[in-house]
Amino acid sequence: MAKYSKVWENGIETSTLNFRGQVFTLTMGVWKENGPCISKEKNLVIQMEEAYPDDENLEDIVEAVESLDDDFYREVALVILGNLECTDK
Repeated sequence: MAKYSKVWENGIETSTLNFRGQVFTLTMGVWKENGPCISKEKNLVIQMEEAYPDDENLEDIVEAVESLDDDFYREVALVILGNLECTDK
């Protein structure tokens, strides 16, 4: 089952997606004094594209991942990702 969590702690926002047995993380923060808020990792969409470059469902995966930060679509996105995990078995 796909799982998504977001944690805010000490000015750092960490998003974690568990999908197909892998953990994808995006950590946002201000790493330099007065600097911009940037991520330590590539964004989750790029991580998906790199993890599953030849997946026939890549477009659906990316669309669902892009919806995870939208309160209205988050639950639907997780259902889609969960269904895509089930088709892998």
